[in-house]
Amino acid sequence: MTVTLASFRAAYPEFSAAQYPDATITYNLGFASRLLDQVRWGELYDDGIMLVTAHNLVVSAPSAVGASGRVSGTPIGIAASQSVGSVSKSIDTGIGLQDGAGLYGATSYGRRYYQLLTMIGAGGIQL
Repeated sequence: MTVTLASFRAAYPEFSAAQYPDATITYNLGFASRLLDQVRWGELYDDGIMLVTAHNLVVSAPSAVGASGRVSGTPIGIAASQSVGSVSKSIDTGIGLQDGAGLYGATSYGRRYYQLLTMIGAGGIQL
């Protein structure tokens, strides 16, 4: 299967056409396809393409707020502290982050991509 705009939107319906224009998603799909080696990724190639695309869309469009009132894919953490008077809440989004993930740790899509990347990148390739 090759990832298309339609298959991406079917897999990730949170990226609606109203917030993410077709051209933006199409560009990011093409960009992601140039980052991943199809031979190395094998059957997970399309999954990798879609995860990188979703991650890049969230990172590049922080104003796209979903029905939950937050940007799709942004990290959800556990409450680290809370107050009632003058309302204050602190959330620990570092839970589950992997060392070395860099910007991929900023979204749930990026974290899933990075997890796959570390598994797929294991071992050498013989040429």
